[in-house]
Amino acid sequence: MKVFIHGAAATPTPLLTALCKRQDLADVRLYHLHLSVTSPLLIPAKKGGSFLFPLHGPALRKPVEEGRADFMPIFLADVPRLFTSRTIRLDAAILQLSPRTGTGSVRWHIG
Repeated sequence: MKVFIHGAAATPTPLLTALCKRQDLADVRLYHLHLSVTSPLLIPAKKGGSFLFPLHGPALRKPVEEGRADFMPIFLADVPRLFTSRTIRLDAAILQLSPRTGTGSVRWHIG
């Protein structure tokens, strides 16, 4: 399964922690930009578990050295094209969004 994970301040850390605790998952490829440094994905996974694909930002050197990650050098502006061109065919995306208003539009929170 190929999954995109929202990063930076919107990294869904509790959800990722739960995902990493699962013992019944195999061959999960996680594509991301800037995950938080405290990400549970930095914990060594069991063989056949998650495989990281950082697309931009820090390359997570230790997981790359351990063979659990692969850094994909790409310009940030070219990342959306990986998905829209179907070069990488995602099965799911884990995103953090603002709640909807009563009319169905998204509420914007600033500050």
